[in-house]
Amino acid sequence: MSTCSSCNIERSAEPDYSPIQAITGQPFGWYSGDDGEMCPACFTDIFDLANRTRQNTEGARHEHS
Repeated sequence: MSTCSSCNIERSAEPDYSPIQAITGQPFGWYSGDDGEMCPACFTDIFDLANRTRQNTEGARHEHS
């Protein structure tokens, strides 16, 4: 059985992640890649963190312009 590389939970029945989920705001499925697997909860957390980091970086750039 596959496990999440972040929290080690065993893979559940949720479907695989599809980029359309991010575009439409749907809940994420399991991420599966050459670098491992990530459960929907951990994948959502990392996706949100990346968006917050990007927003903070863009805000800092605009302040220094």
